[in-house]
Amino acid sequence: MFNNSDVPGKLTGIQSASLTFKFLALLNLIPELIMMIWELKLNNDYKKLNYKAFQKKPEEERRRLWSKKFGVLGAVSFVFFILILIISLVTSDTRECNTNHVMELGVCVKCAD
Repeated sequence: MFNNSDVPGKLTGIQSASLTFKFLALLNLIPELIMMIWELKLNNDYKKLNYKAFQKKPEEERRRLWSKKFGVLGAVSFVFFILILIISLVTSDTRECNTNHVMELGVCVKCAD
């Protein structure tokens, strides 16, 4: 989301929420990376021990097992995102610019005249 946070004045609610979500997403990246590396290491360890559940399945079997679940998960995630977007747009205040600024393409910019 573009939040126009570098313009002087107070941030609107949606700008603050956007900045907060960006910061939380950045913080979430660190544990996700650690967990991914740990899972890859465990998968390699289990493959070396010849656990049947960790052997690579053929592409057709993987599609049969996971395509419906991933499709439903993607659709639910998309609907959830759209609902959050609609709720935030309905509940947020109208955007206004400070003095000597004008709204141009949804962004407050300094007046040329």
